[in-house]
Amino acid sequence: WMPDGSSLLTADMDHTTARALDPVRLNIVQIPTGPQRDDAIAEALASMRAAPGTPCLMRGLAAPWPALTRWTFPYLASLGPDTPVRVVLGNREREPTQFAGSTLGRYLCAIEQGHAEGAAVPYLKEFNLLEHFPLLRADLALGPLFPRKAWVWNDVWIGPAGSCTGLHHDKLDNLAVLLRGRKRFKLAPPGTVEALGATSRKYDRVSVMARCGLEDLRSAGHGLPLHEIELMPGDAIYTPAGWWHEVENLEPSVFMSGFFGAKPAIARKWLATLPLHVLHHAGLWQRGNCVCHS
Repeated sequence: WMPDGSSLLTADMDHTTARALDPVRLNIVQIPTGPQRDDAIAEALASMRAAPGTPCLMRGLAAPWPALTRWTFPYLASLGPDTPVRVVLGNREREPTQFAGSTLGRYLCAIEQGHAEGAAVPYLKEFNLLEHFPLLRADLALGPLFPRKAWVWNDVWIGPAGSCTGLHHDKLDNLAVLLRGRKRFKLAPPGTVEALGATSRKYDRVSVMARCGLEDLRSAGHGLPLHEIELMPGDAIYTPAGWWHEVENLEPSVFMSGFFGAKPAIARKWLATLPLHVLHHAGLWQRGNCVCHS
């Protein structure tokens, strides 16, 4: 990777695709195998924390984790087949929010079968897999990834090919790891969507949505700085708060998010958003125009 953060793509990424559509600062680190691995991870994380506003792609960071081989869809389904889950239907970030009830077993057993053409694609988002099945932590090495004493939320996003998360930016930093399948990320810098007046009024306590996608804005003639990155199993991506991004599953995928931050800063954000959050759940603010209610 380039120390100045320039948008150069390493030549040895023959197993992935990373296409720079416009110059955007993006650090790309190839984590080696062998005895230098731990030092390389520590150096990559230190560089990421030294540039907190710059996205960072760490190829192969989680390559040796047992989860990459053990967390098949049948295995995860067997852990709690009757566990109730709520799946998102379609692109709730830019379309009306829809949910469907299922069980973990039924959803995961169908995830590789595809979906009917024209039907809304189901997507299990923000599922606290580790709370339901704490023994799965042994298949991960999450601890070293995050600053000491930080608050960290680890949820999983499990979806079939074609499931997606529409254009938005989060209010917290996110260091996430792809454990199965392939995903395509598109990122644009903070302020990009705001400058075009394309933000949405749709309510979410922890993120801000756009009214359209990045390619829609480009096709309308807006010259957007944009990065398109394909993630493979074992890759980790750091998306700083404020960076616009949209994500598509190219294959059935398991993705572990890691939203984190210093406790005082998060406490301030939670207190600042509490009044509207209370009004919303009381039905007095943006009820029906949100990501949390159909």
